[in-house]
Amino acid sequence: MDYYNIKTGSIVGSAVAVGPKAKAVQANISGRESLHEVTADLDRVILLLEEHRTEVPHSEAIEQFAVMVKEELAQDDPDVGLVHKLLARIAAGVSAVGALAEAITKIQDLISHVFK
Repeated sequence: MDYYNIKTGSIVGSAVAVGPKAKAVQANISGRESLHEVTADLDRVILLLEEHRTEVPHSEAIEQFAVMVKEELAQDDPDVGLVHKLLARIAAGVSAVGALAEAITKIQDLISHVFK
C-alpha cells in the first residue's frame, strides 16, 4: 500500500486529485448556459410553489419574486444585487420545503458563479 504525505497551502479551484490514476475534473459552464439553467430552475421553483402552496406562506409573493428574477436576468445588463436580494427573500420564504430550498440554493450558487 502506498501512503502519501500531502501538505498544501491554499488551493484555488475546486478540482483536486491525489494518487495514482487520480483524475480531477472541473466542469466549466459558460455564463449563457448557466443562465439558461437558472431560468429552467426558476420555472421548476414556480411549479413546486404551485404544488406546495399551502406549505409556503405568501407563496403568491414568492412566485412573483421568481418571475422578477427571470425578468431581470433576461435584461442585457441585469442588476445582480437585485437578483441576489430577490433570491434571498425567496430562500427565506421556502425554507420549510426541502425541494424548494434545494432548488433556490442551486440557483443562488449558479448566479454567484456567473456574476463573479
